[in-house]
Amino acid sequence: MTTTHPSQPKPKITDATTTVVEALLPFDSNERKRIVTAALALVGETQISSSADSDTNLPAENVNQRLPAQIDSEFFVKFPHQKPSDNALLVAAYHYARHGSAAFSVEEMRNIAELEAGLTIPARLDMTYEAAQRDGKSLFARAGRGQFKPTVNGEQFFRDTYKVRKGNLAKTSADKRG
Repeated sequence: MTTTHPSQPKPKITDATTTVVEALLPFDSNERKRIVTAALALVGETQISSSADSDTNLPAENVNQRLPAQIDSEFFVKFPHQKPSDNALLVAAYHYARHGSAAFSVEEMRNIAELEAGLTIPARLDMTYEAAQRDGKSLFARAGRGQFKPTVNGEQFFRDTYKVRKGNLAKTSADKRG
């Protein structure tokens, strides 16, 4: 990252935009979003916002305080997984960092993974969470039809693997839809 000296002229926005567009052309839409979000995170920005939602533009250190409807793509970029089942655990860890041990639906996780984070996850997400174990201990318990919540062992797995803390945001109806 380069910075300009106060006496140097500021680069033109059109030149910077042209450079960025040319770099993004080979990628698909989801990849472009992930690249831009990661680049913004590297320069200290957390998301693109308009003046209407500028109050949601919080510093990167406040990840657990962002609005639940917002997806923190930089979180997903930090943990690239090769296996769809590992991506399912990553999405569950993200949920844990936002809402603690609150139950989540399979559809809620699918929406976050596929539509918002651009991750590939297993077709039978319910079976992935049902079978997820580490050291012979289940990571999730059923919490109703199509719903799961992390076990104590699951919470420890999230803390150790993804370095997240237990979130405390209440789930809104927008979070629960699926």
